[in-house]
Amino acid sequence: MRRSLVLLLTVPMFAHAADTARAPKEQTLGKKQETTLDTSLAGDITRKKEDTGGAALEYDQFQLGVERQINDKRHAQIDSLPLLWSAKSGARR
Repeated sequence: MRRSLVLLLTVPMFAHAADTARAPKEQTLGKKQETTLDTSLAGDITRKKEDTGGAALEYDQFQLGVERQINDKRHAQIDSLPLLWSAKSGARR
């Protein structure tokens, strides 16, 4: 059992060593050829401005408007608190 396990583990190692020994001789480490870039492959990288179709919403004006609405609602609720307290105290009597 151990021999077959050892054999199975060593066979791939020897097979790899044999493949690297027969590496092709085509690889040269000399000076590489100069290559030129093909300009027909270059694309346009400028960003195109998209038309939104209408007037742009100014974020600051929108934010201030929403904050004003929230503030008005808060003050309306604060103003209604005494009415709720008086109704609650009247129900206890």
